[in-house]
Amino acid sequence: MTARALTPRPAAAAMVVLVVLLAGCGRAAPDLDTRAAGRLQADVVAVSQAAAAGDLAGARAKLTTLTGNVAAARTAGQLSTRRKRAIDASVALVAADLSALQRQADAQATMAAIEKAAAEKAAADQAAADKAASQRDGRPRDSGKKENKD
Repeated sequence: MTARALTPRPAAAAMVVLVVLLAGCGRAAPDLDTRAAGRLQADVVAVSQAAAAGDLAGARAKLTTLTGNVAAARTAGQLSTRRKRAIDASVALVAADLSALQRQADAQATMAAIEKAAAEKAAADQAAADKAASQRDGRPRDSGKKENKD
């Protein structure tokens, strides 16, 4: 069985939602401070880059940073409750996508380990069979007849 390559497309789609939520932030939208918007956009890019590179653990860590920065921006009054809820919903989608990708990666790693173990066992079995055949062929065969020594 051939393992399929991981494709972070679901996470990328959710990242697009986050970017759209943060869009217009550079224009000092009333529900998101410009400085906070820049910081959050940088966090989104970091998550997206890590996911695209297949670094799922890194993407999850960067998503945690994003979540913390969203909470901090809300606490500081730099982010409206409405915008925070929308961002939190998108972050939850991204987290779910990353979890799904991790499960897929784990399943692929397990399958690869099983295939490797099976191949190693088959090679060991073949080597043992070859050795047994070699030992059998190297010995004189007893045909069951006794030689007459006169």
